[in-house]
Amino acid sequence: MTTIRIYTQLIAVLLLAINLISADELKVSEFRELISDFKAVDDPVLDLDKNYCTVIRIDGDIPHGLTLQQKVYKSQKISAGELYFYISSKEKDITLVASGLKSLTIPAPEGSFQMGTVYYLRLILEESASKSLPVLISSEPDGATIKINGKKVGFTNEKLELEPGSYQLLISKAGYENLSDLIKVTPNQKNIFQYRLKSNSPQATVLPKTVQSGDIILFEDFEDENLNGWIKLSGEWAASGGQLLQVSTARPAIILTGNEKLKNFTLEVDARKSSGEEGFMVVIGSKLDNATGIIWSMGQYRNTKSVLMSSTDFVNRHRYKLIDGSKGSFKVENNKWYKLKVEVKGTQVRCFIDGILLVDYGVPEMAVSKTGRIGLGAFNTKVTYDNLKITRIP
Repeated sequence: MTTIRIYTQLIAVLLLAINLISADELKVSEFRELISDFKAVDDPVLDLDKNYCTVIRIDGDIPHGLTLQQKVYKSQKISAGELYFYISSKEKDITLVASGLKSLTIPAPEGSFQMGTVYYLRLILEESASKSLPVLISSEPDGATIKINGKKVGFTNEKLELEPGSYQLLISKAGYENLSDLIKVTPNQKNIFQYRLKSNSPQATVLPKTVQSGDIILFEDFEDENLNGWIKLSGEWAASGGQLLQVSTARPAIILTGNEKLKNFTLEVDARKSSGEEGFMVVIGSKLDNATGIIWSMGQYRNTKSVLMSSTDFVNRHRYKLIDGSKGSFKVENNKWYKLKVEVKGTQVRCFIDGILLVDYGVPEMAVSKTGRIGLGAFNTKVTYDNLKITRIP
């Protein structure tokens, strides 16, 4: 069984567990006729039988997205803590529903509702007695020891349960550097944390930037924490902790490297998104004199698509043009490492994510840019890149 299949199964188990855990509960503090509120008379609505609707006025602890299971003829939000719902007076009860909460059915006061009358409902939210939430902490390689707040709790890629809150995480494995992080476990979220451990064994070969070694044209692991040989066009880029970070919300953020003679190559890089609107960008065939080139954008269109685009000015997003026929569905998840790969040979561009082919396209625009620099980028998104390698294709 492959590592990817194991991860997939573990995540499926985690999501099932999230749906099975006890949710917080809504409780009724007060439910009664409110003769001092004339909403039903001053702003009347008729039901399907042409009768005046009953109005339910709700305040108190109102969860996001609260609605009624019954037919609602009109709803109105007065403030964050006050709602009105118009329903038929023939209803015998109301059922409150909201994402992540148990539904609550409340019978009408005295067994029925009156036409054209306002009823006041005050809610309180009680936390579920069961607070533990399923958590998945994965690592590459797997099987590393996990300590939470200094106490060993298990190994990576095994399902854990933690109460909501912040925890000091320590991951350790023989032959690899210890990794520490502050994690936050949150209700009604996918509490999945993914990490890549760094080997502490001596490296047999270290290839500096732009130094050719066999078929490898360029290799960059950012361990020297400098960006010599890189050209920052936009955004806030820094090499830190052996990784390339983009920490701004620039639209877009672009950084280039290599030289304008690059052609017929394979580009590979590890990428992770921490937050933001979209995802990753890989630049190929870039010319500095007019900032032209081709961009593979992952998470385009509000994080829904993978597309190829041509550009006549990388810094100006209005100069980006979609290349017809290159669009496919893809969503970039936060805090997950992806392996990106681009093969460029002549005008043919093939793009892979985690070994899955997303783009296989003959790009006419490459006819005027068969050679050029490569680059990395993001659009209103904070990203991390690592282990960039460019290999010559014969």
